[in-house]
Amino acid sequence: MNQITVSACPACGASAGQTKSVHCPQCRLPFAFVDLFAGPKAIAYQQKQIQAVRTRRFKTLQDQYSDGLSFMLADRCALRLNKKTHTLNVYLADGQTESIENVLQYSRSRKHTLILHTDGTVEARGSNDCGQCVVADLRDILLVLAGPNVSYCVNRNGGVIVRGDGRFRDDVERWSNIHRLASGDHHLVGLRMDGQVNFTGSISAPKVFRSTCNWKNITAVAAASDYALALDRDGRVYFAGYPDDERRAAAEWENIAVIAAEEVYAVALTKNGRVLLAGEGAYLDRGRSEAAQWNNVVAIAAAGGGIGGIAENGSLYLCGDSFAPAANRRNISQRWMVEQP
Repeated sequence: MNQITVSACPACGASAGQTKSVHCPQCRLPFAFVDLFAGPKAIAYQQKQIQAVRTRRFKTLQDQYSDGLSFMLADRCALRLNKKTHTLNVYLADGQTESIENVLQYSRSRKHTLILHTDGTVEARGSNDCGQCVVADLRDILLVLAGPNVSYCVNRNGGVIVRGDGRFRDDVERWSNIHRLASGDHHLVGLRMDGQVNFTGSISAPKVFRSTCNWKNITAVAAASDYALALDRDGRVYFAGYPDDERRAAAEWENIAVIAAEEVYAVALTKNGRVLLAGEGAYLDRGRSEAAQWNNVVAIAAAGGGIGGIAENGSLYLCGDSFAPAANRRNISQRWMVEQP
């Protein structure tokens, strides 16, 4: 077969060059239509194939990041976890990168960090003011969450072990079948394997969070400051917080693939790759609203005073005061692209 010259795949953008194959090595789009057919029907057919491949690839990428574990943000850094090699790469504002091996999950609060290793053990770094870093004895852990002065560790039975600030200990250690956790400043949300939600908290509870008991078929939860979000399997968003909270507008969103929460905005990613924000940022915005201008986004994260997104082509978007000045964004994004998996 004669070689076919295709500089880049028109569907996924992969570099093709000289190849004996008539298919893209990455997405399998047939190159043959480019050289062998020139009629309008063939061209139209090829365009449909290209769109179909792009749609499938886009959904695959969104699904890959939808668990919130592969892409994360913290103060002045972005993190990427390769779930195949279990390598966590931390991209810092000064352009440096830290790599940590044998990582199953990572969670970071303002004062401490938890690293869940592939053998089910937990490593803690940072402040131990309330005993939140006393986790070295734990085994068979499947999920960790670093909250304000507290560490939550979910074991293989779906039970939650609390180390550090024990305000919620009596409630939380009675929970079972927990699949995900999210923490605000004064509350904790637990997603059960049956799609229902547990909540415990202080100050605003139970008045503000009474509605959570009615949430069903939930696939993801997020929380920050004094509110919480949930996403159901149909792509609808639920909000729990004060009645006059501007972020309550998130409850009107539909067709959502991923949710995230930070102090200023409730954040969501639609299934077609747009970023939605709910909240009254005003002087607290500090560049965060830039995220609403992003398109073709396959992943979002929000934490540490910023919002981040991954574009379909793998490039990294960052905004918010955590990534100011612009040099911080540039250093992180450039290093991110250099070390694309």
